[in-house]
Amino acid sequence: CYRAAGHPGEKVDAAVWSRDGKVLATAGRDGLRLWNWAGAQLAHLPDVRVRPGGMACSTTHLYLATETGIVRRPLASATGRLPLVPVEMLSKISDAGQIVLSPPGGTGGPYLAVARDGEVAMLDPASGAPRRPPLKSLPSTAFLAVSPDGNWLAAGTSGSTGVRVWPLAPSIGAHQDLRVHGAATVAFYPLAEDPVTKDPIPPHLMTGDAKAYRMWVWNGGKKWVSKAPDHPSEMANRRGRIAKMVFSPRGTAVVVSYDNKHLQILHPTEMKLMTQPGFDEQWPLAISPFGRMMATEAANGRLSIWDLAEIRNELASRGLDWPELQPFYPVPIPLVTP
Repeated sequence: CYRAAGHPGEKVDAAVWSRDGKVLATAGRDGLRLWNWAGAQLAHLPDVRVRPGGMACSTTHLYLATETGIVRRPLASATGRLPLVPVEMLSKISDAGQIVLSPPGGTGGPYLAVARDGEVAMLDPASGAPRRPPLKSLPSTAFLAVSPDGNWLAAGTSGSTGVRVWPLAPSIGAHQDLRVHGAATVAFYPLAEDPVTKDPIPPHLMTGDAKAYRMWVWNGGKKWVSKAPDHPSEMANRRGRIAKMVFSPRGTAVVVSYDNKHLQILHPTEMKLMTQPGFDEQWPLAISPFGRMMATEAANGRLSIWDLAEIRNELASRGLDWPELQPFYPVPIPLVTP
């Protein structure tokens, strides 16, 4: 485990890996911080205040939802540096919740989706101009996810109003509201086709609320239906915390928060517990794009970056490992004793 200073005494409001997995960006009340994979701080911009969930990353830029609008900063991942200039103001939307980028080459893109109370704005990520009229959303919309093919957008809420899913490709149908238990986060299964057979995989959407994690599937062009069984989240009455889930890149595992104290790794389609790592008092933030590292947050705002090799070895014995390690990491990596 690599320890990092994180945002001492503060909650981590947003975290995202660069798409090459070399830089982790985190934001809190004390500003924006950049880290390398070993937890060394690369930059600290204390005056940059990012709204909760208001951060997304492309191969070249970091997108930030701030109190004054949505800005774009160049990200030079090869050196791990974040240039101070130029900073582009894309939009004057100042009340954004979570923001997400459409996948490279995805249908209906490119777009930057911006959660707002009552709507989701769909912006051009290069110019900030609207790509299409805003999508009418449920009250208190705060969390967003886009499917790996770019055909679907899902929005969860910070209130008790449910989850809404929109089709973005032509002729799929109308939006659908999914019933959940109060506030709910959302995440799509990360693959659109089987990596071996190349057969298409029906869209799968995971929701997490105060009581349970649930997987939903698009059933052949009619509607989203839930797949049993659910997995308990034990998040009820955990003030200030929400259910959180992070998929491994190939979708063979999903890391979820459980009872505000532990992480669990589930089989995503069967919703069964595979293992419970000894990461006590940790909150999952993000897994790097190639599945080697996972960033977690402690209650005091401290940041940890975990090498998942040991867990991957355990899962590999069951045929559930994810893709090869990223080549730029030194081997072996000197770990800090937790």
